[in-house]
Amino acid sequence: MAPAPPPVGNVMDSLDSLLGQARPAALLRRAVKHERVSHAYLFHGPEQVGKAAAARRFAEILLCQDPAANRKAEACGGCRSCRLLAAGTHPDFRYLTFEVDERGRLRAEIVLHQIRPPPNEPRPHPLPLLPDAQLRSVEGRYKVYVIDPADRLNPEAGNALLKCLEEPPPHVVIILVSARPAAVLPTLVSRCQPVAFHLADTAAIAAELESRGLPPERARFLAALSGGRPGWAFQASAQPELLETRDRLCALLGDLPAPRGALRLAGDIGALGLQLWEATRAPEAPTDDAAEPKGERLTPERKLREKVPELLEMMLIWYRDLLVVETAPELVSNLDHRETLARQRKRLTASDITAALDRLEAARWAIGRNASVSLALECLAVGLLSA
Repeated sequence: MAPAPPPVGNVMDSLDSLLGQARPAALLRRAVKHERVSHAYLFHGPEQVGKAAAARRFAEILLCQDPAANRKAEACGGCRSCRLLAAGTHPDFRYLTFEVDERGRLRAEIVLHQIRPPPNEPRPHPLPLLPDAQLRSVEGRYKVYVIDPADRLNPEAGNALLKCLEEPPPHVVIILVSARPAAVLPTLVSRCQPVAFHLADTAAIAAELESRGLPPERARFLAALSGGRPGWAFQASAQPELLETRDRLCALLGDLPAPRGALRLAGDIGALGLQLWEATRAPEAPTDDAAEPKGERLTPERKLREKVPELLEMMLIWYRDLLVVETAPELVSNLDHRETLARQRKRLTASDITAALDRLEAARWAIGRNASVSLALECLAVGLLSA
């Protein structure tokens, strides 16, 4: 599923309003104030912590035409540039993600012709990144390109982008966004300034949910479940299907290590991943991939690659809860499953739980480096059932 583009409408809040991201916000604001803006950045960190939102807010600051706002490293919200960006029509801002192909289906990768035009073909519109980057900015000092997720640039597109990073036009800023920086082409990473994003404090997430109209108890519950990911908490508050999938996963984990085959357990986790994909997919995402061109199909493996990391995060939170449910119950995130956690804790030693956590991290590491998702789940299942 394609990541949602940064929202448009009114100019967004400042970088400082991003939950839990004071350090990257300060770094970016300092770069603007001291006129040391890099030609390329890699915004990396956990899923749904605000990387794409930060990229847009940074672009707003760079493109703003108000001198007073520029001196404070802020966007004024009222100049022509800010209005164009809010309307989604700014000629110097481009957000590159998965595109829809000629059959109206979502591609599985960010592909070459989004970066460089095909040879011997008519001039495309809009221009791909490389020829567009060679043009002067229309409204101000910079042209800003956000590529999200950068780990889904296919090799041809990544190698084409490398030329722009090696010989960057002085007016161009390229922001790569990724939750899997190890899967980004190393030659691209080495030419970007890394900006690390982190998990947010759950109390801050709860306060934000309350400000959006959620009852305090519900806000605290979702904040605890989010594991520090504001985007997940906001999504869960709007999509009950996400919590339903989480409940089914918790029921599955609460039954372990009951006797069952590893293949069955891996299949159960995979089935939950596919259900989550269907429940939370973007409206434009295709449901029938039979006619997709080779290499661009939304196969079950592709869908699992999108959603299994989210399931693994839920599983990590479950096993972390097992470690603290007896000694520090106030730290438990899965509050509605506290009794199940307590029962399961009596069957498992601390060594069993830490081993499970290690196996979950290993599975996440492998999937982040493009290992087969199905094989990673099978290896994980074997490890969890050996506890």
